[in-house]
Amino acid sequence: MTIVTQANVAQLRTADVRRRKLDPADHEVQTPPPGPVKRFRENLIGRREISAYTEHELHLRLRESWGQFCAFCWILHAPDPNQPPEWTQHIVDHDMECAAGLTVKCTEIEGLLWRLQYEQHIRHDPEFKQAELFPARERLAGKIDMRVFGKPLADCDASTLLTAACEHAGMLAATRWMTDRSRLWGEPGIMDVHEADFLSFESTDSA
Repeated sequence: MTIVTQANVAQLRTADVRRRKLDPADHEVQTPPPGPVKRFRENLIGRREISAYTEHELHLRLRESWGQFCAFCWILHAPDPNQPPEWTQHIVDHDMECAAGLTVKCTEIEGLLWRLQYEQHIRHDPEFKQAELFPARERLAGKIDMRVFGKPLADCDASTLLTAACEHAGMLAATRWMTDRSRLWGEPGIMDVHEADFLSFESTDSA
């Protein structure tokens, strides 16, 4: 699946370069194609599907796939997703993060994605502050110190927040798939944040 997600990132990047008429060297994603994909080919994003995306949809799908690939690079201790190893040659013997570390990472990503969604609601949903759960949400948000692409959340515009949310959703989907054998790749709900778990923890912690 590492190879599959790399292939998806590479072809989405190529499409994004063409749509935006960019010099390939100027694109923020530089992940190369992985070579032949021999397993899990059903999870490759088809060319027809990519061609049907609007420019906005293409950008978001690229960031989601980038997040997925970054999660696989993290578990395989590959520090730079833009310069990944030749997985087809070395993936069998590659070092991997332990199961406990992966579980912790999955929880961390879920918390960061929740924080990004909270920030989006605060800015764009006038009724959000009127909800009964808002005080608990506000306290919890204050405990999650987060920077996005090196900037404090308050300094990020809506587009930056959305890009970061897509990347974190992709990372969450990949780590959940890796930690739970019953999960299917791309299944409905695999990127959903379970807010009740966080608010329950926050309530207990406050008490």
